[in-house]
Amino acid sequence: MAAAACMPPVAPAKGCLTPGTKLWARCWRAEGYHVVFPDSFTARGESSICVQTIGKRSITQQHELAARIGQVQEQVKLIEKELSAAKLAFSQGDALLDSAVEVKGIKVLAVKLDGADAKTLRDTMDKLTDKLKTAVIVLAAVDGDKVQIAAGVTADSISKVKAGDLANFVALQVGGKCGCKPDMAMAGAPMPAS
Repeated sequence: MAAAACMPPVAPAKGCLTPGTKLWARCWRAEGYHVVFPDSFTARGESSICVQTIGKRSITQQHELAARIGQVQEQVKLIEKELSAAKLAFSQGDALLDSAVEVKGIKVLAVKLDGADAKTLRDTMDKLTDKLKTAVIVLAAVDGDKVQIAAGVTADSISKVKAGDLANFVALQVGGKCGCKPDMAMAGAPMPAS
């Protein structure tokens, strides 16, 4: 059946189906379909499906959508940063093993990791201390407007060097301070230029 024959240009009465809609219903029923038309696509008393009235204030779904899009974009940025840091820790961890220098029977490694945050430094530190067995490690990174420092000492080297003392020494060189334990320490400084 031709579409033009099913759509006469007649305006409907308020609350009634248009003659064209009725004709479409007859066409579909003739083909064996059941036809159901809702009387409204909006809530009772609302003039638009895209507006919710709360008290005297109208909130459009478009406004809510913009806020949700902003939240999702922030989550994506955070996830991308975490993924980038994980890739960095994974890729640089094994490559750094070759950079370790042996001093008096202890492997010593001091490296700056570009683009790493404090969590990445900790994760990389854990990976390196597991692989190097007897080692003293200092990792540093600039994260935004801060310098992050991680120092790690394997269990068999704690009697000779303490991670807290090492991290504190490095942090003091750049104007920072340290949160220290004998085997693992984190430090930070506010000015990466120093």
